[in-house]
Amino acid sequence: MVPVSSTRAAEMTKLLENIHRSVNIGLVNEMKIVADKMGINIHEVIDAAATKPFGFVPYKPGPGLGGHCIPIDPYYLTWKAREYGVNTRFIELAGEINHHMPHWVVGKVADALNERGKAVKGSRILVLGLAYKRTSTTRANRLRWKSWTCCKPGARTSATATRTCRCSRASGTITSIWSRCH
Repeated sequence: MVPVSSTRAAEMTKLLENIHRSVNIGLVNEMKIVADKMGINIHEVIDAAATKPFGFVPYKPGPGLGGHCIPIDPYYLTWKAREYGVNTRFIELAGEINHHMPHWVVGKVADALNERGKAVKGSRILVLGLAYKRTSTTRANRLRWKSWTCCKPGARTSATATRTCRCSRASGTITSIWSRCH
């Protein structure tokens, strides 16, 4: 426990920490899209940037935000800031980028299927690693699952919250598309 001067300061502390993550996730997600278009491995770039001794915090790109704090808390502060005549454009932009990521990832899945001559409609898609953290609950993952199932109707989708990128079966190893797109 870290003592602060008031409950307002404690709540702002929670908001700052969640917004810090939201903004940095938004940044790395946008960098992922740019690097993908340029044919650059974003993970190599992140790993190299993390070697700099200037306080860089490595965030990994992902298919969107999950849970009940990071996707929502920034918008609470945005709403509250407007009562004080303050616009939070930076926070809102990060939310916009993060909100778009499931659609971008589903587009990558559609592209990968098309490269193999398969249509999205009728395809069986297994979404691996739906959990956004090890301790996340099924309830907290529903938002992420809903964003996946709404993006490309017609596909038969299944998911697991296990944070696994590879699994084996009799006919060989299956790698998640998100892992493939890195």
